[in-house]
Amino acid sequence: MGPATSASPPGLPPATPLHTSPFAAPPASSPRSPADPRPPASPAPGAPRSPALATRPRPRYQAQAMSASSPLDAILQRRSAAGLRAPGPTREQLALLLRAATTVPDHGMLQPYRFVIVEGEARTVFGAAIADAAREARPELSTGLLDKARRKPFAAPALIVLIAAPRTDTTIPEWEQLASAACTGYAIVLAADALGLGAVWKSAAVVEGAAFRETLAMRPGERLLGWILLGQAEPDDRPRPAVDLRGLVGELTPDGLRPYDPQAQ
Repeated sequence: MGPATSASPPGLPPATPLHTSPFAAPPASSPRSPADPRPPASPAPGAPRSPALATRPRPRYQAQAMSASSPLDAILQRRSAAGLRAPGPTREQLALLLRAATTVPDHGMLQPYRFVIVEGEARTVFGAAIADAAREARPELSTGLLDKARRKPFAAPALIVLIAAPRTDTTIPEWEQLASAACTGYAIVLAADALGLGAVWKSAAVVEGAAFRETLAMRPGERLLGWILLGQAEPDDRPRPAVDLRGLVGELTPDGLRPYDPQAQ
């Protein structure tokens, strides 16, 4: 399969390609390495912005009450799906999921991530990479455990592999780029729910190794962040249990840090 692109579905503006092949050279005018096809890093602080960025209109939104089917409700009630079955997402749906992934917060607009679509028989290739990486890290693993690893991609008819691809030609720290790349997984899961697809973010005990680097054409410094399984799921109308925020949140006051009280005025 060729590299994933964000083809524009009907009614949407033209899309920019998510990434090109790791082996594709950039235009001749680009000063960057031929091994990295992503756009140049943003100019240094204080430098003039390009006319395209400086004049880009930004939409304005009006605050309004959230309905039961609002985006906020979808976030609050989100659940990872189990028992995903065919059919998987259409090509149009895949394009929407990938475009949603590119909307995550991204300091400097570096796009420090890329994706690989795996469907059909290609799941056998990816499953072999999972098993080979596990065997490389732990040669003592039994045949049964390796077979289990090999079957992981077959938990759904399709999946999107998430790869963090932090840039080194920028002053933006790596941790910010990794955080941005990780956000893409959540964006894909939320977008899948909006499209009526089941989705779950998965990984493996071993996410590094020669097999992954070869199968996914991973460059030095790139990291595998897992994959999003996609397919059809049974409706799950169970309300998501509310979390007690008092154990997770503090509130800084002029007198110091105090426990968060959601009922306080």
